Amino acid sequence: MATLKKAPVSTQVQVNQNVVFTLVKSDSRGMYPPFYEIPEQDEIYMEYFDKNLGRETEGLRTIRYVKGEPSIYADEQSEGADERRATIIFRDGSLVVNSREKQLLQYLELTNHNVSNHEKGTAMRNKTPIFRSNASDHRVGLKLARQEKILSLTQAINDLTEYQIEGLAMTLKVPCDGTEQGIKAAKSRFIDMVNYDPDRFDAEFKSEKRVYKENINRFLQENLLLFKKRERVFYMNIAGQVRITDVPSWEDPVDYLVEILLKKTEIKEMYETLAKHLKKGKKPTKTVEESSAEYRLIDQCIEAGICKKAFGSIIANNMGMLGGKGSGLNGAIEYLQEEPEAATQLETMLSEYKAKQDKD
Repeated sequence: MATLKKAPVSTQVQVNQNVVFTLVKSDSRGMYPPFYEIPEQDEIYMEYFDKNLGRETEGLRTIRYVKGEPSIYADEQSEGADERRATIIFRDGSLVVNSREKQLLQYLELTNHNVSNHEKGTAMRNKTPIFRSNASDHRVGLKLARQEKILSLTQAINDLTEYQIEGLAMTLKVPCDGTEQGIKAAKSRFIDMVNYDPDRFDAEFKSEKRVYKENINRFLQENLLLFKKRERVFYMNIAGQVRITDVPSWEDPVDYLVEILLKKTEIKEMYETLAKHLKKGKKPTKTVEESSAEYRLIDQCIEAGICKKAFGSIIANNMGMLGGKGSGLNGAIEYLQEEPEAATQLETMLSEYKAKQDKD
């Protein structure tokens, strides 16, 4: 009676793995077509050994898939091979190729229609990406890249100073009152934003417009730039007030200034002048408002901690913003001149602060 036995490794048939290629092109409904034929001939740019020249060279080289040929390169194929090109058809969005089909695998890996070659920058620009090889590896790669970006952005957030956190919070419209608790809350909110969509956060974080907006608010905060609410006019407050631009009533002042500085050279030059003064810590020109009682009141309240500068605005304890958002010291002075009751509240808080200091 015959008995089965375990065969030695040397006699076992080797299992050939399949390689799956997937379409990236879809129809208007986002679905893969039932059949999609890939061009079986292409022209790629590469470095190779030219047998005719007898040396290494680089340039355009034709590749084509022909069954029975030992090579995919047209210059290495037999005469008449062009007429025997085989079809390459994707069915329901995918093509399964056995690892024994060396020429087909090589052609699919090298053709310009493989999106992987576009990502590596080796594909010809005028060629359309149609399919992807190793889709599972690509998904793993995307996941790892996302995790790396999240870690990188989280580290960048943790490395920001309180001053930078305040500026970022203002431009991303995240609440931040400048206190230690407020800074921590803003950081936590940033990290939530990173985890939700790291690409979007990265783009906004590095956005040229966001940086401009942050600096403009710094100029307002340091009184190097003035926005007069009544006139709706920006002034550069260096060596005298220089009119910059009027702001339409329906526009946000800071957003509007950012838009026009991107378009007008003279506004960009003023911005750069202000940036230099901010970096060097130079003081702005004294204005008529600074000799007013309202200015002295605000100045004393800032020193006492009753008022603080934040995001180009003056904010008072228990009262909120003095003047329009981002209107700076000038806006706060105008506000107190228009609202004497608010000035009285500040005077009361200042008196209570001084009394407590004297008592202590």
